[in-house]
This record gives sequence, structure tokens and C-alpha cells, in this order.
Amino acid sequence: LKNNPADLEKRSRLAVLLAKRGDRPAAAQEIHRVEQNRGEKTGPLHYRIAVANELIGDRDKALASLALAILANYAIDEIRRDPELAALRNDERYARLTAKAGAK
Repeated sequence: LKNNPADLEKRSRLAVLLAKRGDRPAAAQEIHRVEQNRGEKTGPLHYRIAVANELIGDRDKALASLALAILANYAIDEIRRDPELAALRNDERYARLTAKAGAK
């Protein structure tokens, strides 16, 4: 990131790492940087932002990012298996979102 601070893929990975470490403020800052950047956002990028948001306790943003990942054709099977999203699977909005994706 020192060489290319606009690298959204690396910033999204950093957001997940910070969230896993429990550094909510730093993770939220990285998430914000990714979301505010106008660069191209891929399915994997949206997915990592969804995971980071879930890990820092922002379920609404996690679901919004997950919806964008699904729209970008991120693999629904990976979403359903990810242990980082275990708690999210109990949310009825998650069930509706993944049911729609599975019907495609």
C-alpha cells in the first residue's frame, strides 16, 4: 500500500485482517477508504468488505456489500461455506439474499 495506496484489493484484505485482529476503528477506516474510492470494485472485493463489516459488527453494511458481491457473480457456494459469516446466516435477510442468488 505504500507503493500504491489506491490498491482497493489490498485495502480490502487489510480491512479483513484488521477486523480479525479486533481493531474495529482501523478496519472501519479501511472499509471507508475502499467504499469511497471510485475505482472498479470486483465481486471478491465486495465480498471481503462484507466479511470485514460483519466482523466489526456492522451487519447492515455487511449485507449490503454481500448483495453487491452476489450481483458481481461472486460464488454463492463460497458465501454459504465461509465460517466468518456463521452468525450472519441466522439473519433472515441473509436467507432471502442467498435464496435469490441460488435461483439464478
